[in-house]
Amino acid sequence: MPRTDPLILLLGPHDVTTRTAACRVALLLADAAITLVPQPLTGVDVAGFEGAGTTSPEYVALLDKWRWTAPLWTEGLLHADLQGQTVLDDARDVCERVLGGATYPRLRSLLDATVFDNADAYLSALSLDLARGGGDPAISIPIGAGLEQFAARHRLPVVRDEPKSVSAKLERQSMRIDA
Repeated sequence: MPRTDPLILLLGPHDVTTRTAACRVALLLADAAITLVPQPLTGVDVAGFEGAGTTSPEYVALLDKWRWTAPLWTEGLLHADLQGQTVLDDARDVCERVLGGATYPRLRSLLDATVFDNADAYLSALSLDLARGGGDPAISIPIGAGLEQFAARHRLPVVRDEPKSVSAKLERQSMRIDA
């Protein structure tokens, strides 16, 4: 039976930045793909982007790495939101919940309470983390958890590449269930 619903896939911004095999395959298969877009917290208007470009050289460098995606946005394949909701909204929500509760004390110690408060610092930290392929838990944990929360809420599959870093491999290994 042929598929009638559009195939919408969720991509992590680290995979988009490094053009992983998983990202490339997802973009070939999907009718639409959603990812977290590194954008100024002040908004996505021209003034916000110009201001971010003057205050964050890391952001300018990241935009250069994302230049290859320009036609995908123009053609409507890549999207920053679904029904007005973004992965960034979920990442901020996760960060607030972890920092505001007593449930995850070890995780709370890895996060930075101000990471989403200062627009310039946030954009520089996010851009640097994406350019490096992850590694800053204050950024990568909320982004990863926000991606998962967004996917669960919208019932979307997340497409991921095989982990490359030692910590990512250990994380994936710890998630496996022994049969």
